[in-house]
Amino acid sequence: MLLYRAQSVPSGLKIRSPQDNAPATRARGRWFTEDLESAYRHAERIEGLRQIVCIELADDVAETFRVATTPVTPCGLEPIHHSAAPMSDFVIPRFFADQAEIVEAVADEDAPRVVSVDFGYVAFADRQAA
Repeated sequence: MLLYRAQSVPSGLKIRSPQDNAPATRARGRWFTEDLESAYRHAERIEGLRQIVCIELADDVAETFRVATTPVTPCGLEPIHHSAAPMSDFVIPRFFADQAEIVEAVADEDAPRVVSVDFGYVAFADRQAA
């Protein structure tokens, strides 16, 4: 299963303080969706340079992190209370999230229209990008 995430492009190393240990803070960077169009809609709300990342997980592994079926994560977050689309949202462990690969980086307000997606390769309506 392919899972996607929109995020701002990191601008450097970020050191977390001990106060950043709340469940919602520990879940940052771990929210993914199986709906690529949803990831692009989320990217439109991010200012500046942003990117779509993708991770491929075995279906049975991904299902264990689906928001609709995971009422509480091991870090204590209750994702069902924070998700608008619990059937297509996932909160995956950090060691998986950190392996996500960049699908597309966008600097302007208009994200390209996706025609098809294959892991590591996205075809757009007006061009193709690796």
